Amino acid sequence: PMVRGWASSPSMARSVAVLAVALLLVACETAVPVEAKGKGSKGKRKTHLGGVDKEYYKLRDECTGGCTGGSDVQKENCVLLCVSPECYEKIYGSDPLEEGELDTTRGRLFRTCVRTKDKRKATQQEL
Repeated sequence: PMVRGWASSPSMARSVAVLAVALLLVACETAVPVEAKGKGSKGKRKTHLGGVDKEYYKLRDECTGGCTGGSDVQKENCVLLCVSPECYEKIYGSDPLEEGELDTTRGRLFRTCVRTKDKRKATQQEL
């Protein structure tokens, strides 16, 4: 025996399902996003760049102006050398970047070297 209810026919059930989906979409469109707060963040938005990274990218920007002409790889080698000759020699000295090469591992090692060097310099200045 068929139970008679408010959505007993297939077309009525389909209409109810379409209406439910439409209401859900409207609710999602009008929902106000809430910014998640971590422990002790006091609502401040954090960027992925720390103070030392900001210094690194500031140095890169300053060096970029002095490294003109040549290919993109030649400019990149020039910028890296300008940012930190010590770290450039340590990471790229024996094998500079070549045309078409993308070496994210050495890029990360270079940034780490620069950050470490900058932290040491800041610590020495505090003493």
